[in-house]
Amino acid sequence: MNQFAVRKIVEGNFRYSKLNEYLEERDLEKGRKKLSKNFKTQTDNWDIKKNSEWVLRNYLATKMIMSSTVMLTSLEFGKERNLRVTEPYLIYYSLLNVARAVMFTNPNAEWKNGELINSSHSKTLNILGDAIGQFNKDKGEHIKDLLERAKEYRELFSYKFPANGINDFAVELSEAINICSFLAEFAQFQSEILEVQNFSKENLEQNLDREILKKGFLYKGKKHEFLDDEDWYRLDYIVRKQPFPVSLYFTLSEGMVEDFFGAWYPYDDDENDENYNPDTNWSLIFPMP
Repeated sequence: MNQFAVRKIVEGNFRYSKLNEYLEERDLEKGRKKLSKNFKTQTDNWDIKKNSEWVLRNYLATKMIMSSTVMLTSLEFGKERNLRVTEPYLIYYSLLNVARAVMFTNPNAEWKNGELINSSHSKTLNILGDAIGQFNKDKGEHIKDLLERAKEYRELFSYKFPANGINDFAVELSEAINICSFLAEFAQFQSEILEVQNFSKENLEQNLDREILKKGFLYKGKKHEFLDDEDWYRLDYIVRKQPFPVSLYFTLSEGMVEDFFGAWYPYDDDENDENYNPDTNWSLIFPMP
């Protein structure tokens, strides 16, 4: 399937590549129609709360994609130095995080006053399989099965630790990168459908509920909580500059990307080759500004 066919379906400016490899044109057209119908239930009842919810959901999705990138580039760095014990964890959570990006941008995943943020792994994988299954049932089952295999692989080394070390049961790094790229583009595709529908309305809601946005920068555990200044700053920037949901690609900004990856830079700013450099490949799975 060529690039023109995808862009014609979506009517956007994002250049897809992996989406073409996993889904046929008929899949994309079928999925687009279902997404448009499902998003219509959102946009028909659009208000300040819906506007705030989807601004936050898209922001969270972009962070999931960037976090997967950090994990995968960290794994590449570790493999070069035979730091193999990190592989099961980094493979699985890189896949899980982009699955969460798909979940956040999917209209069938109910927000439930922010409870979606704390979705279990099994719920996330079920939503992922269903989301892709609306385009192609076999592909949805295949992707879900691969993530479940990666989960079992991670659990082996979390609880049982086979004496033989890494074996053929593993999900290879190259395969994980390809799947992460596909899922990141799938999340982008979903976010574009919402953007097109929302902007087609006569009146564009531009008010945001800060209490809803707070769920994106106030982290609560069972006993402790903390406020992340960077998340607060980025969401406040959206409130001032772009107070409505746009696609993931346009939710990202150059400053946001630089600061996110910069948080993983060596403490002493030493640029020698012995240190992991988060700036190595920002666009490993998704084109960053």
